[in-house]
Amino acid sequence: MRISDNLGNNAQLNCFQRIVDKLKSELSGLPPISPMFGKSQTVRAAMNEYAARNNWHKKVGINSNITGSKHNSNYFVEYMHDFMCTKCDAIHRINLELCFDNRQCIPANLLKLDMANANFINKRGGKSLGIVLCLSLNAKQIGKWDNSVATFEEYLLALETGYSAYLRTNLALLSIEA
Repeated sequence: MRISDNLGNNAQLNCFQRIVDKLKSELSGLPPISPMFGKSQTVRAAMNEYAARNNWHKKVGINSNITGSKHNSNYFVEYMHDFMCTKCDAIHRINLELCFDNRQCIPANLLKLDMANANFINKRGGKSLGIVLCLSLNAKQIGKWDNSVATFEEYLLALETGYSAYLRTNLALLSIEA
C-alpha cells in the first residue's frame, strides 16, 4: 500500500511533517487491501495498532460541552495525537479521520475536523492539523469498493471549489494508493 498527500510545501505545516511522514511510512508498510474481505477494517486495525504504539488517542470528543451520551460519530474524531514540537517549542495536535464512507459525508468529515482543530487552538494555543485518510480513485476501483465511497480526488475537489473558504484551520488529505 502506498500513501500520498496534498501537503506540498506549506510552511504552516512544517511542524507536522515528521509525524505525518512517520504515519505515512507505517501505513505504506501494510499489505494491499483485500478486495474480498474487511477492506476498511484492515486499515482501521492497522491504524489502531499504530495509535497504540505511538500514544495516539481513539474516539476523542470534539467538544467537552457535549456529554458522553451524545458522542456518536458526529461528535468525535477517530484519532488524536498531541506532541511537543521541537521546531517551535509548542504543543501541537493532529486529528485524524478514516474516511471510507459515502461522498455525502465529505462536508461533515471536513467540518468535524475543523471544529476539533479550532477547539484545541482556542483552549491550548499551538497549531492543529486535521487529516482525512481516504482512498485514491484508482485504489477504490482496484479494490472494488462501493461506488458511493468518497475518494481523495473528491475531497480535494470539495476543498478547491468552495469548502476551504468555510474552514478555519489546517486540513490535509492522505490517500491510500493502489
